[in-house]
Amino acid sequence: MHTYNTNGTPVEDYTTLTIDYKGKPVSCDVTVNYDGTIYMTKCKVNNVDVTNDTEDGYYHYGSIVNPPMTVSDLVAKANPVTVTSYTDGNTKEMYTFEHPATTQTGALTDYRYIGANPNNYVTFNNELWRIIGVFTVEDGNGNTEQRIKIVRNEKLSSNMAWNSNRSNEWSTATLNTYLNGDYYNGLDEVSKEMIEISKYYLGATGLFSGKESYSRERGTMVYSGNSISWNGKIALMYPSDYTYIYALGVDNTCFNDVNECSTSNGKENNWIYISGGNYKYWLISPVSYDKLKSLNYWNDSNINIDYVYTGMYIRPVVYLKFNIKITSGDGSEQSPYHLSM
Repeated sequence: MHTYNTNGTPVEDYTTLTIDYKGKPVSCDVTVNYDGTIYMTKCKVNNVDVTNDTEDGYYHYGSIVNPPMTVSDLVAKANPVTVTSYTDGNTKEMYTFEHPATTQTGALTDYRYIGANPNNYVTFNNELWRIIGVFTVEDGNGNTEQRIKIVRNEKLSSNMAWNSNRSNEWSTATLNTYLNGDYYNGLDEVSKEMIEISKYYLGATGLFSGKESYSRERGTMVYSGNSISWNGKIALMYPSDYTYIYALGVDNTCFNDVNECSTSNGKENNWIYISGGNYKYWLISPVSYDKLKSLNYWNDSNINIDYVYTGMYIRPVVYLKFNIKITSGDGSEQSPYHLSM
């Protein structure tokens, strides 16, 4: 029995057989049985293995998640609370943090990606975003759910004032209006559907350690007349979202005193860092003693306080709906998580 080339001549050397998959080169080990049957095994597409070790029995190209991961599945991959040192845990997955009650919340447990380069990349709005972690979030009506919190991997193209109206009240800030107006309207429809209204805490904070920032954000100390919380879809990171990346020994200098990050190895240890310039980025938290000031962070160092009418860069933050599923990817930059409802 002969196998023939497209020009009609018989194939004598079966190891030279080639096939393609949607224009991508396929390479396989070729075996010829005694009756002329050809078996192609250990195939690769673009040098990526094609495997069949899945429950559905089909062959799959590339990395897959089968069945899709839920928020609970993502949490199950996190290092347990007993892992209290970054070096002792799986540095690509989340770490578990327990927090005592604050004046606005009960005692809570959250799960955060920390360190230099965890597997927390995700595709959202046809862009790369990164997962800050999984948090117990209130919807504004007293209902709580575990939700994934993500931040855009790159800054938006132009810098903006936190509030050109010269007040550190987030509910009426011009940046809030932009993010939940023009910016939200510019997202693709699938991404809009994935975002849930969430309660953001507006407790005033300052240049404090990670733990103290967390409690102050969820506190009730604010500038006279300001709101202590806000319900909405798109906002900015908390100071603690930044400082907790340094927790559990990633960089104790930065975690315990954000004023000292510039003198340690802050940017080398922080996945939020964007190479290419020492820009300033607005955070959501104001200060209590001056209605004209709110917090921001330097791209390669520490947290600062500046006037709200100053132009700075922004990286939007959203909480996803609790029933979001991860359908593929491993969270790496080369294979980010892909989401579905």
